[in-house]
Amino acid sequence: MKTCFRSLLVLCLVLSLGCATSLVVSDTNQRLPANAPVYVAVDADGGSGDRIHEGSGLLAAVAVAKALEPYTSSRLMGLNRESRDEALASARRANAAYLFVPRIVSWEDRTTLSARPQSAELVVSVIEVESGNSVVSAQIAGKSQAFLSTGTPQEQLATPLSDWADQLFAR
Repeated sequence: MKTCFRSLLVLCLVLSLGCATSLVVSDTNQRLPANAPVYVAVDADGGSGDRIHEGSGLLAAVAVAKALEPYTSSRLMGLNRESRDEALASARRANAAYLFVPRIVSWEDRTTLSARPQSAELVVSVIEVESGNSVVSAQIAGKSQAFLSTGTPQEQLATPLSDWADQLFAR
C-alpha cells in the first residue's frame, strides 16, 4: 500500500512539473527602429473549437503592447475590434510609424485544476503605417504546464512576445 501511494505521488509530481513551452516563428529577420511610435489593433475574441473567450481580443492586444513597451517611444492601442483598414486609419491619426495587428489563432483559458494546459497562439503582422505595407509577420504561441494550468493565456504569451520584440527592434 505504501509503495502504491509513493508511486502515485511521484506520478502526480512528474505530471505537475511539465514544462511551459513557447514558440516564435518570424518570416523575416528585419529590424524595426527603436523608439518608433506604434499602434496595436484589437482582434476579434478567440477561442478553441466552438468556444469563444470573451475579452480575449483585448487581452491579446494588451499582451502585445506590454511586450513592445521597452522598445517604443509611445504605444497606443485600440479599445475595440477594428478591421485592418480602420486600424491603419487609427494608427495614422495617432502618428504611429508601425501598426501591430495580432490575430488570435487559438485561446485556451482553462480552470486551474484542469489537466489541459492554458495556451494561446497569435499571428502578429507589423504594417508600416505610411505605406500600408506589411513588413513582418510572426507566429507566437505559449502553453502552460501539462498538469496544473497556472496563469492565463496572455501570461503564457508574455515570454515569447518579449523574446520576439527583443529580436524585432534594433538598439
